[in-house]
Amino acid sequence: MIVVGLVGHLIETKRAKNREQAFGVLEELGLMTYAAAKDSFYRSRREARFKPIYLEFPELERELTAEEVAYFMRAEMVEVGRTARRTFDDPRLGRVEFRITGHS
Repeated sequence: MIVVGLVGHLIETKRAKNREQAFGVLEELGLMTYAAAKDSFYRSRREARFKPIYLEFPELERELTAEEVAYFMRAEMVEVGRTARRTFDDPRLGRVEFRITGHS
């Protein structure tokens, strides 16, 4: 579930020291309430019926350069338990790493 990934990212990048702080950061960002983040996180950990979801952020959209398109077009199979990574430079965000992990 996306909340698990977001919480992990916030802790990994030191924007939060622990899960509880990460739930608060998600609320500050306006993504969801603290309670919804906490509930979603723990429910996804204990119930197999919850699958990952895809969220779009139109305010972050931009046109890719030809080099970036070529970079992302490299074929790579994402297998269960493995993570595919792509890193690129964004004019507004700086160095960005895109990660996708295979789940069953």
